[in-house]
Amino acid sequence: MLTAGKIRLLLALAIVAAVVSLIVMSMKKFPTHGQSPSAVATDGERQAELTLRGIRVNESSNGSTRWLLIAEKAEYDTKRSQVKLADVRLSVVPVDAKLGELVLTSPTATYNTGTKDVNLAGGVKARSSKGMEFTTRSVRFIGSHGVVTTVDPVRFTDDLLTLEGNGMEFNVATSALKVTSDVTATYRGGKSQ
Repeated sequence: MLTAGKIRLLLALAIVAAVVSLIVMSMKKFPTHGQSPSAVATDGERQAELTLRGIRVNESSNGSTRWLLIAEKAEYDTKRSQVKLADVRLSVVPVDAKLGELVLTSPTATYNTGTKDVNLAGGVKARSSKGMEFTTRSVRFIGSHGVVTTVDPVRFTDDLLTLEGNGMEFNVATSALKVTSDVTATYRGGKSQ
């Protein structure tokens, strides 16, 4: 028959065994000694230090959201201060809400945690809440300035205008757009008032 003293002893032994097994497993998984030169991974072989399912980064200023970055998957490399993202949605909110939010989506992106810049790639689609849309292969969002840039071919459309060219700079705060070269525009007209 088990007495209270024997139960306590068995419980203490189980706790000690669990702690010892955790220490052994953590020593195997996270070695404390330096790696041999043959065990050092090259950049191509380097694995992410942290992989997450679902990530949300909210950049705020004076209590207001400036932009929101959401991704289904994230791989964080602390040495490079970069997060590789998959299935990405970046929402940029201008200070003047009348200009409308800009939402960019792409299959992949890289977020630099130091500069707060986001490089979206793999076919970027953007849409403003005012109806303007653009598509391009890749863009760089400069987080500190709220500017979207690309050197790739880009196509803008809205209700009345289609604009195509190579390279662009779009300031989200002012909705100022600059297409760098080879610009063509088609104006569809509208009702006169």
